[in-house]
Amino acid sequence: MLFSKKWLSISGLVLHNLLLRISCFQTEKLDKQKDGRTNMNRNSKNVRRARKTFLAMSLSAAMMGSVLGGVVASPVEALAASTVIQEDFEGKNYGGYVRGDAKADLIDGGRTGKALKLSKRAENWHTYSYDVKDYAGKKVEVEAYMKTSGKNAVVECHSNDGKDHYDWLINQEVSSADKWTKISGTVTLPEGAQELYFSTGSGKEDYLLDDVKIIVDDSASNGGVAEEKTYAISDLEVFKCYDAEMEGNTIKITKQYGEVRFAVPEEIANRVEGVTFNGDGNYGSMAVKMLYDDTKGADETELFEVAYGSNKVSKKNTGLTPIKYVSVMSLAEKGSTFTVDSITLKLNDGKKKELSIQKDIPDLYKEMEKGLGKGVRVGTCIPASALNDPVRMELATKHFNSFTCENEMKPDSFLGATPNKDDSELGIKLDFSEADKMADAILAYNKANGTDYKMRGHVLVWHAQTKAWFFHEDFDTSKPLLSKEAMLKRMDSYIKAVMEHYYGANSKYKDLIFAWDVVNEAVSDATNKVRTQGDAAGVETSWYSIFSGDDTFIREAFKSANKYAPANVKLFYNDYNDTTPAKVKGICSLLKAIKSTKGARIDGMGMQGHYAIDSPSIAELENAIRAYSEVVGEVQITELDFKASNGYTGSAEEQKTEYTKQGYRYKAIYEKLCELNKEEGINITDVVFWGTDDGHSWLNDANTVGGSGDGSAVCPLLFDREYQAKPAYWGIVDPSKLEPFTNEVDVLESVPSKIAFDAANATIIPSWSKNGLSVKVQVLGKADSVTLYVDPTNDRNSEDNKAIKAIKKKSSEGKKIKGGFEVEFAVNGSFSVLQKVAFDVVVKNGSEVVSYNDLTNNQANSSKFYAQMTLKPFMTIGKGKATIDGKMDGIWGKVPAVPLEVKAGSIEASATAKLMWDKDNLYVLMNVKDPNLDKTSSAAHEQDSVEIFIDEDNMKTDSLDENDKQYRINYVNKQSFNGASCTADNIVSKTTVTKDGYIVEAAIKWTSMNGAPDKLIGLDLQINDAKDGGRIGTANWYDASGSGWSKSAVFGTAKLSDTVYREEVKIANPKFTAKSTKIQKGKTSSALASDLTLGKGDAVKSWKSSKKSIVTVDKKGKIKAKKVGKATITVTTKKGKKASITVNVVKGAVTTKKLTLKNKATNKLIANKRVVFIKKGKSIQLKPVVSPITSASKLSFKSSKKSVAIVTSKGKVIGKKAGKATITVTSGKKKVTFIVKVK
Repeated sequence: MLFSKKWLSISGLVLHNLLLRISCFQTEKLDKQKDGRTNMNRNSKNVRRARKTFLAMSLSAAMMGSVLGGVVASPVEALAASTVIQEDFEGKNYGGYVRGDAKADLIDGGRTGKALKLSKRAENWHTYSYDVKDYAGKKVEVEAYMKTSGKNAVVECHSNDGKDHYDWLINQEVSSADKWTKISGTVTLPEGAQELYFSTGSGKEDYLLDDVKIIVDDSASNGGVAEEKTYAISDLEVFKCYDAEMEGNTIKITKQYGEVRFAVPEEIANRVEGVTFNGDGNYGSMAVKMLYDDTKGADETELFEVAYGSNKVSKKNTGLTPIKYVSVMSLAEKGSTFTVDSITLKLNDGKKKELSIQKDIPDLYKEMEKGLGKGVRVGTCIPASALNDPVRMELATKHFNSFTCENEMKPDSFLGATPNKDDSELGIKLDFSEADKMADAILAYNKANGTDYKMRGHVLVWHAQTKAWFFHEDFDTSKPLLSKEAMLKRMDSYIKAVMEHYYGANSKYKDLIFAWDVVNEAVSDATNKVRTQGDAAGVETSWYSIFSGDDTFIREAFKSANKYAPANVKLFYNDYNDTTPAKVKGICSLLKAIKSTKGARIDGMGMQGHYAIDSPSIAELENAIRAYSEVVGEVQITELDFKASNGYTGSAEEQKTEYTKQGYRYKAIYEKLCELNKEEGINITDVVFWGTDDGHSWLNDANTVGGSGDGSAVCPLLFDREYQAKPAYWGIVDPSKLEPFTNEVDVLESVPSKIAFDAANATIIPSWSKNGLSVKVQVLGKADSVTLYVDPTNDRNSEDNKAIKAIKKKSSEGKKIKGGFEVEFAVNGSFSVLQKVAFDVVVKNGSEVVSYNDLTNNQANSSKFYAQMTLKPFMTIGKGKATIDGKMDGIWGKVPAVPLEVKAGSIEASATAKLMWDKDNLYVLMNVKDPNLDKTSSAAHEQDSVEIFIDEDNMKTDSLDENDKQYRINYVNKQSFNGASCTADNIVSKTTVTKDGYIVEAAIKWTSMNGAPDKLIGLDLQINDAKDGGRIGTANWYDASGSGWSKSAVFGTAKLSDTVYREEVKIANPKFTAKSTKIQKGKTSSALASDLTLGKGDAVKSWKSSKKSIVTVDKKGKIKAKKVGKATITVTTKKGKKASITVNVVKGAVTTKKLTLKNKATNKLIANKRVVFIKKGKSIQLKPVVSPITSASKLSFKSSKKSVAIVTSKGKVIGKKAGKATITVTSGKKKVTFIVKVK
């Protein structure tokens, strides 16, 4: 049988239960100890004894299997090494102990007889408990029944790894105090587990406990690493180099994806579950693989695990798969060079662990059908190789009723590696063998189990994964590409051949495949129109080489599919980034074009659903589904998964939080789909999860395909790597099993942020500074008190957290606001940018207690379920204007620098930024420190560059609207753009490469506003750090999500302030044109003031004479000669500058000795008899210079032809009409003439 759906017969189950009852153990009566803990000193000894008894009985039962008629061998064998703790409390004694100070009694009123009653619980941790030290780190199945007036029935675990931790393992909401509440689930005990106990959560209510059963999977290794072995590079055999060479410990890889494989010693191959390449090199451009031999030969080994952008990789090898090779590969376009000194292999203990699925949880597709509607299918993608993993297939067939081949139905697979020519209409024979393996398996399963599972065909036409020779004459790449007409005929023949194979009269598959993706990913992310050659990440494919952006082949593909596919087979267009507003419009345009094509049929839109944990928004998803539904009849979610939070590493501590967050994300998506599918006009007919479990997700690998992973840690699906249901599963099936969600909010420095607290009809308004937190809480309506809980350490693991600060304020202590009151809290301390602070707010009114985040109301003891605030920066930008020259000089010296501290990846660069604004522009200067500059990648964001994100209206939307911009400038000033108004016309930039990095200076035009004080804008700044042809990390001023390219919601906020920055201008000294001058006794002159030249921005402060008896000077610089002699006149400016001139008072008249002429506007000399050109109606101002400057000779101006040009008594020359005129300037006996030509 292909998959075993029923593992135990009824008789086998009876035997199983019988053995469990026999193995039940009881212990001596509890004795109170001084420390308040009730001890059962023989508990662990009796558990071990029970295990041995159970093992012996199980082996006997295995031999009886055939007599009982059940398929018993496998399950009994699996259970034989399990430990069973079971209590029904029917005897006089009980096997656990009381934790803390509480009273335990055996009373009547149990489920079938007696039960244990725990009363007089002074604290919530006073509970009934079991010692589980022997089973730390192991998987346990728990089942028990509780009756309590509390709100929750909880299984908790106390563990210690050097520090005490208290974890809720199972939480079941109590529906009624009069009914028994079943608590059940499969969980893994934490490392260092001490006690497993039953509680009412944060409450202290009495409870009854009955029928406790704990099965500890003790049958195999728990996957712990037993040892590490480090080998010198010379000690391991180099199996093969692909586009690579080795010299000593230097590995030189010459091409992208070239690699070197090392053979793993055979004696340890099946224990390897991790490898680290120790040495030097750019880990960001490195990929590390573990490969196993699938008997096809060394060049066709299967990938066990890979890590991108890292020098190490690990994966639990519980099945003891022999790892034959470990390899290092280059991700850089032009290859990489690595120095590897040694290779460390992590080894497990060599004990095999058999995986199994949870058979007692609800079937996913049946549960989702309840919400989405009858007939809606729930699918997954699986490769044909999954047929070799019966446990994985058992998981798939339990939870899904629609199956998509991961690769086996793509053109690459059908076409084969080389053309297999024949005399068919297509001219080649297609290879359906791999796809048919999957189809045959589904048919066999349906027949064996009476199910009606279906398949989804993916994909007929795609720009990727189609052999290049398919587009050439005679299927030969050395010959020309086909013409459009010939290519359309070949595509038609290809689609016909595929459809005939699966729907022909004699095809056994004709009722199996219910839908096809006819065309995949044809709309460009860059233009939101049909892709053209090379328009996205350097993609160049033969479809676009032939059709050059013409959508004919797309419309014709739907005509061909309609012609050859049965009418009941649904035809879909499929694409990613399917919620981005601009792309949604582009896709809808294509759908309409297909729909309007005569002979074509399109039934629906396939939304791939490769989303992130925090994007798109639910609103964007809804808007997209509505938009597609208006054009086509159906919508299917075809490849659903979620990338993890930015910076997620997969550590045990992060994993728990990420799993919970993911559970709520799946819950929100699923609930929206259910809501929409109830509406007329919206028809969601299939939801496909792209993979069965986290260990088999395409996101584990990095590539350039749309929506793909980047090598970072992922946990994208509903089941973990050991096939166990995650919170993501329960978010869909039963959200009540999710732990409280941790609300995460950003709080701005010195700027109040508003947080809705709807449950209490309240608003939380926090802000922060380096010296403390300020939190206001506004409550509308009545309440007795508000309590603020803050844990600045964000330590969520301690049950008795000493760092928690609780501040309670009565409503009477606050101030009245309209409809309610406001209280304000101050938390003193030292705080910093990016610090994470756990907090919660509790509003109490009488007996009603409402918490913002911790719905267990256990804030006083633990911050585990507090909300989390991240302290974010706020920027104030002063006013000023920069000269864009790529230099950090002048006015920039007045502007404070802002660091970019939000880092991701293995970034080696750092940066600071300075900003200014004026009415027309935002000015940005970024100083990047980076010793290794790289622009070799064809992708702009993979080059060393800066990015500037601007949201002029500060709307913080879940997409980029028309006023949002993303400018990118690399270190050689190459610009790229994202946003409708983000264009080359709106930016001027210059760059300078420095000895330790580069500088980018830019002026960016405001496009929807004028700069003004107090204006708030959305803003972020980013650097991309590249090395060896790839981006190794980023640094941002604000955003940590990495999704600023798609939505302004993650931008920070900046305020345009009224602070004004002015460039320090070096003031020139004042000066006169001469060192001395003459003046006749008794005369006055204002010539000194006229002759004086001042520095820019300077002005006269005072005038002074050294000998007032000879010459006096007034405040305007007018001098008067009193008597014959000499005096020095000194002028002092407001900038403290001085200039002096000597004045000689003489008896006789002072006349002009020299006359020169200048153009006042340009200060250029007009030589005697020079020709000066002037336009009709225009003018020039003459500036006569006489010597001595105090000459008493009169200046006169004359034009020879006033009809052509006139000159005023002040020396202004005005052109009247075309022609020539001579201008004469006279002073005493000196004159200057020049010719004016009027045009």
